[in-house]
Amino acid sequence: MKTDVADALRNRLDRLYVINLESRPDRRAEMLAELDHIGLQADSALVHFFPAVKPDHADTFPSIGARGCFLSHLGVLKDAQARGCAQILILEDDAALVPSWRTVLPSVLQELEGLDWSLAYLGHRIEAADFPGPDAARSEHWRELPVQTGIQTTHAMVIHQRAIAPLIAYLERMMARAPGHAEGGPMHVDGAYSWFRRDHPEMRTLVTAEQHIVQRASKSDIAPPSWKEKIPFLSTLRALKNQLSGRG
Repeated sequence: MKTDVADALRNRLDRLYVINLESRPDRRAEMLAELDHIGLQADSALVHFFPAVKPDHADTFPSIGARGCFLSHLGVLKDAQARGCAQILILEDDAALVPSWRTVLPSVLQELEGLDWSLAYLGHRIEAADFPGPDAARSEHWRELPVQTGIQTTHAMVIHQRAIAPLIAYLERMMARAPGHAEGGPMHVDGAYSWFRRDHPEMRTLVTAEQHIVQRASKSDIAPPSWKEKIPFLSTLRALKNQLSGRG
């Protein structure tokens, strides 16, 4: 099974990016374990741990973490453009593969080859009332998302080459505007992708009918520490939660 999954990724992706802060070796170790589960080693030609940006200040963004995440995604896109990548997968370092993903991944990725898409989410958070119904099915595993429907989280995204350059230009224009600008100013990167989709309806977005990659329970790098982060034993409870859910 490991070979099948690893081959599916190698055959259909030019690059698998993992965005990881140097200050979070715990998340790097967890991602290495996730990749090992599917037969991809850290030294694979496919996998690239991209150094996440950690700014000194928020500037005009909602927070330092929001700015860092935005700049990190922009950096990945620029790197992919410079390498001439045709198709990339972006994983944030709290991404966790559910057990079913290891079984269905080859067919999930293979189906993309026969579909018209620019952005494809293997993991997502969408309001239940807005989730596309069976009439939006484009294959067994994929549904098309209307451009007006927003997507929260950016922890598992496949991006086609046709969207890379337009995304870079769009995100750079956003950064140059004032917060709250009518055409979109500095914001959380998941919101920025949703604005891009709305303004570029030709860039079709697909989402998996089932969640195949979720976010691992972990201390956030974007939100300020909550009271829960100040209780040491909660990190142990997180690890236990991940193990019990098959994501540890």
